[in-house]
Amino acid sequence: MTANARLFLLILGGLLLLGGVVRAAAGVPLLPLFIVGTLVLAGTLFDLGYRGAAGRRGAKGGLWQRTGEREINTLTGVAEEVWFDPASGARRYEPLGSDPNRS
Repeated sequence: MTANARLFLLILGGLLLLGGVVRAAAGVPLLPLFIVGTLVLAGTLFDLGYRGAAGRRGAKGGLWQRTGEREINTLTGVAEEVWFDPASGARRYEPLGSDPNRS
């Protein structure tokens, strides 16, 4: 999930939860609004924790994998190979012969 989508869902979930609480305090119980807000917030925060841990594990835990693709960087003229992190879906372009798992 992108950072913007996560922010949108956090705001939306917070507003739904707040709306449910305000309506309940006013004497008009609106339980579905409260439940949906709670579920949106919980799901988004769970995803943030899960993906955040996966991203850290991929960056420093040695999960980068070679894809077999090689390119010439048109700006520098250096041969590069493509690496892929299955945990985050990120792609990295490293000079040929380097290993991003060592950084």
